Amino acid sequence: MPLLNKVFNFDKNMYNVLEVNKTSYESCNEQDFIKNITKGGRDVYQLLEPRPYYFLSGRGFCWGGMKLAIMVQNPASIIAPAPAKNRSPTKNSDRRITLLLALVLVMALTWGSFM
Repeated sequence: MPLLNKVFNFDKNMYNVLEVNKTSYESCNEQDFIKNITKGGRDVYQLLEPRPYYFLSGRGFCWGGMKLAIMVQNPASIIAPAPAKNRSPTKNSDRRITLLLALVLVMALTWGSFM
C-alpha cells in the first residue's frame, strides 16, 4: 500500500489539529482527542492503515466547519471505473492510487479553504 500523508498548514498560535473518533468529530468534542498533531503549523500526519480518520480544529473552530474526515482504503478494495472504449486502458493499480491521491488532494484543498 502506498504511503499517504495529510499536510495541515495553519497558524499554530490560533489553531490546532486534533485526531478524534467519529463521535467526537460529529459533535465537535475536542476534549477526548486521540492525538494532538499540532507541532509547528505545517504538520504532516501519516495515514498508515486503511480506516477512517477524523480531524478537527479545537478552540471552537470546529463549529465553523474546520473538521475533516478521510477514509483510507486498501487499493484492492477500490473499484475502478471501466475504461472508455476509445481510450487505452491503464493498470488498475495506477487508477486506484490516482483515486486515493485525488481524494487526499480534495480534502487538503477543502481544509485549506478554512485557513
